[in-house]
Amino acid sequence: MRRIKGFLLVLFLALFVGCSVNPVPEDDPVMGIVIDDSLTTLREGHTYAPRSVVRIAWKTQSGKTLLCDFFLYREGEPIDTRHAVEGVVFSVEEEGHYRVELTPVGVRSAPVRYSFSVTRAYEELYQSPGGSIKAEFLDALLAVSTLDIHFFRYAEEPLPGTNETIQRRDAMNLKDSNQDGVYDHWEIIPNAFAQGVSVACAFNTLDTDWHLRGMRYEETAIYPLYFGIAGLYQGYYLHTTLATVGFEIGVPFARYLHDAQGSINDYASFTLRERYDTGLKPCFFLDLKGGTPSREAEFTLAISAPNAAEFAAYYDTRYFQMTVAYDPRLSLSAVFFPNFLRDQKELTGYRINAEESAVTLYRGVVVGEDEKAAISPDFALLTFRVKAGAPLEYADFSLVYESDLDAYANYPDNPNPAFKNKSNGFVDGLIVEHAPLRISFGNGGGERR
Repeated sequence: MRRIKGFLLVLFLALFVGCSVNPVPEDDPVMGIVIDDSLTTLREGHTYAPRSVVRIAWKTQSGKTLLCDFFLYREGEPIDTRHAVEGVVFSVEEEGHYRVELTPVGVRSAPVRYSFSVTRAYEELYQSPGGSIKAEFLDALLAVSTLDIHFFRYAEEPLPGTNETIQRRDAMNLKDSNQDGVYDHWEIIPNAFAQGVSVACAFNTLDTDWHLRGMRYEETAIYPLYFGIAGLYQGYYLHTTLATVGFEIGVPFARYLHDAQGSINDYASFTLRERYDTGLKPCFFLDLKGGTPSREAEFTLAISAPNAAEFAAYYDTRYFQMTVAYDPRLSLSAVFFPNFLRDQKELTGYRINAEESAVTLYRGVVVGEDEKAAISPDFALLTFRVKAGAPLEYADFSLVYESDLDAYANYPDNPNPAFKNKSNGFVDGLIVEHAPLRISFGNGGGERR
């Protein structure tokens, strides 16, 4: 995988355009917040690059304006609060785990929460030659005032009467079925030249002059990438949504860029691929060792991650932290950390909460020789036993992801997984299986809930 040089990858901003304001009538019934996806670029669980500009907009179920209090948290600490607003645009500067909370003003409705991460590793992980997202930056675009883009799909078809195949290039014409300014489906025409669509090159919004700098292609969307050349967000990136359709994984495509003045005339092919090779996802998951346990004997639960060590080493991961929640009628009698990282000296530790229902595990890389023990695919081994007098039929375990900040007090440390590199930046791409594992005693072993 190789780094993008020169510019940070852009993450999700849709242009704000004016909308009519309709006050909510006092007699409006109980309602929920409806996120306006056409203007909102914030997505639950997404990862963003630093210096990204993000927008979130909302309305009532009937499409009217709804005032909300807006709260932004980083690592559980409030960093931005805005009261009685109709929508919010904000930027993220530092790496970390973030949370947005919207609370309606004067309306009976549950709050809406979004959790997301910010990390510089996002650029590397998604910009490999086999990445499932393709972003390109062209210096020549900064000099153009108009731009048309055409898309093509390559396919093979049999040559009649032979065992040979020939390559076919199909036109992919973008169409806007509801005339809202965003293309929403493809028209495919075999062996044809694709119709071009115009892409805005320069505009001013959010007190910033923006100019087209590149394009971003995904499975479900196409985004022009804009660079702030002057104003409030100078040096930042944003994008608008050109289309809500994208490109299939594993299929060869091409795009052709040109402008009216003839200063850019560029044809290039690309193929989106799975982020990880099949069977090699770097995933942490719970695994019962040794078969079905009994209430009378100790049993071992592993945090297994057979592909994670190699992935972590590639991104120079120096710190790992995650929490396991378990039934308080169990006693955690031992924690063992195998030699997990090859050619690295590791320090490990753990903390159990006061209720004896969760344990936070830590692993860090330090200077020194690697441990003598053989490398293990298990991150940690936890030994449990049923407490005396607890007639358990089953027990639930989970690798914790806690979206409610108020629940953090139930754990001995910040409960959500954290992976950091040597610069203390967050490493993205290590997967954690949060689905609970239920272990039955004497009849069936463990199963996912």
